[in-house]
Amino acid sequence: MGTTFPLENGVSDSTEPKLKRSQSASVRNSRIPHIVKRRSLTDLKAVENPIKVTYQNLSASIKYYPSDGLFHGYWNIGGIKGKAASKTLEGAEAKAKDALRKIHQGRGQLSELSNRGVASLNAALTLLIEAGYPDFLKVATEYLAAKEAGQGVSLIEMARSYAQRSGEAEAVTFRSAARDWFKTSKGHWRKKTRDNHRGRMEMLITTFSNYDTVGENALGFEAVRFLLNESLVKKSPKWRNHVRETLRQIVKHCVARKWMPKDHGFDPLLRNERDNPAPPKIITPGKFLEVLETCPSELLPFVGLMGFCGVRREETYKMTWEDVWETEGCIVVNARDAKMWRRRVFERPPVANEWLAPYRHLTGPIWKRTEGAFNSRVDAFRQAVGLKNKHNVLRHSFGSYRYALTDNADKTSKEMGNSPTTLKKSYYRLVTPTQGAEWFNLMPPTTTDKIINVA
Repeated sequence: MGTTFPLENGVSDSTEPKLKRSQSASVRNSRIPHIVKRRSLTDLKAVENPIKVTYQNLSASIKYYPSDGLFHGYWNIGGIKGKAASKTLEGAEAKAKDALRKIHQGRGQLSELSNRGVASLNAALTLLIEAGYPDFLKVATEYLAAKEAGQGVSLIEMARSYAQRSGEAEAVTFRSAARDWFKTSKGHWRKKTRDNHRGRMEMLITTFSNYDTVGENALGFEAVRFLLNESLVKKSPKWRNHVRETLRQIVKHCVARKWMPKDHGFDPLLRNERDNPAPPKIITPGKFLEVLETCPSELLPFVGLMGFCGVRREETYKMTWEDVWETEGCIVVNARDAKMWRRRVFERPPVANEWLAPYRHLTGPIWKRTEGAFNSRVDAFRQAVGLKNKHNVLRHSFGSYRYALTDNADKTSKEMGNSPTTLKKSYYRLVTPTQGAEWFNLMPPTTTDKIINVA
């Protein structure tokens, strides 16, 4: 039998199946032949630009990337971001729609948890529900706020510390506590002090109306700090210190009534800040002489006592002529009339003797009408002589000229009823000794009829 040779370019029966198998394997190893089976070439080109997949009112985008031969889906629903990839467009659409469905049902991030994570979350939710805390969002936000406030300290340690500080403190509203303090303390104050405290108390009540003294809704450090450092920033340091004084007394009262723990934490905020006041407004000797010469007879004693003796306005209208003349060469401000409840006796300057001489025969109260009538008359006169907006200008002028003349802070502060420190801070070197001598030599005319209309 001879040997049979195939045609040079022919294909034998034995090689054709092998060629088909080779082509089939080549198709399986290609990156996109399976796509061609499911989608036409036109479909493939269409997803070179993103296509939209929707579920209810939510949507995701799908795009084909030749670099890896996959269809990639992306979504961002209210901050819940996600992505998925598939070899087929149908697969990417299915994954994206499944994710959108879960997000729509409120389970977007739950789908990312492991089985262990889901079990842990379920156990935590069960504990919260059984303990009476069904609002999981509120629990989470309060927990984060507490951790931030504690700067990483264990909440258990924070709770123990709070319990130790609170003791058996009873929670009352700040409004009730403040009014109870005022009712308890007002009998110890002068009217002006009482009115000032009342005004500041009402401001504090309005600011802290939603707070209690202790407990879940207790007045805290941040609220007080915001008031003093932000809300009142445009006020003067002196004014803020007055607010601190009122709040200090309210807090002290709360501690005494067991409405607030002793370790309340407000002390750093309630310490007075440094006060560098502007120099007080004063008038010249020439202006004071003009005031004296135009002053009505019923007001002249008060103008003289304020300008030549440094007596406070609210002290003068309570004085009697016996306080002026009874003690030889001296003025007496009795404790019942003094701002600080301290009696003071000091020299009556010769210039005051001269201006008050026409009234020497009088006895009893210097002002015989009401305080309201006194204030009305004084304010009208101040406006008439151009002193309306100069608060305590006669007393401030006395302090400035007297201190310059005597160069003695102790003597001048004793006359004025304040401290040497306050005197030095407010009146030091505002005027010269020569100007001081001029002030205390403003003698009256030789004849006067100032007492004609005095009743």
